[in-house]
Amino acid sequence: MTERSLTVRQAEDRFILHCGEMAQAWGINKTMGQVHALLFVTGREWSAEEIMARLHISRGNVSVTLRNLIDWGLVRRIHKPGERREYFASIADVNRLFRVILAERKRREFDPTLHEVETLYQAVSDGAEGEAFRERLADLRHLLRALDLAFTSFLEGDLENAMSLLKEEIAPVSSR
Repeated sequence: MTERSLTVRQAEDRFILHCGEMAQAWGINKTMGQVHALLFVTGREWSAEEIMARLHISRGNVSVTLRNLIDWGLVRRIHKPGERREYFASIADVNRLFRVILAERKRREFDPTLHEVETLYQAVSDGAEGEAFRERLADLRHLLRALDLAFTSFLEGDLENAMSLLKEEIAPVSSR
């Protein structure tokens, strides 16, 4: 059993640092990972000034990062009556959070790859070399199409259909 020796602040700080590192590993700005982690793990609304102070980052960096997090749909802006200051909060529901991240990653990374594979598959010239190229892309194209359907089903909340698609479409490709 792990000894409970960390304060909440220490645990928050470790979580924030870890999320910054993971964001970088996934090709996302480190600060974006850290700011989102702060908003998520603390579960409260933060002003830009408070975020700057807690994470020791510049106003410009906080501003750009919050705008990106809002664009992704991970953070919402909150206006409190009688205050000029804006506050920011993360999505609290981890299932919704996962779906929002998956949808954004799909839009930014997966969809362009599927589109390019489809375009190349259709556009390559005829003949032996073209046919060999299409054969090499065929399994990848099939896999990407199946994943696209499964992602879409998952994002629409149809987990059963997503799992069925994964079992029926993806398992046969891996056994070829």
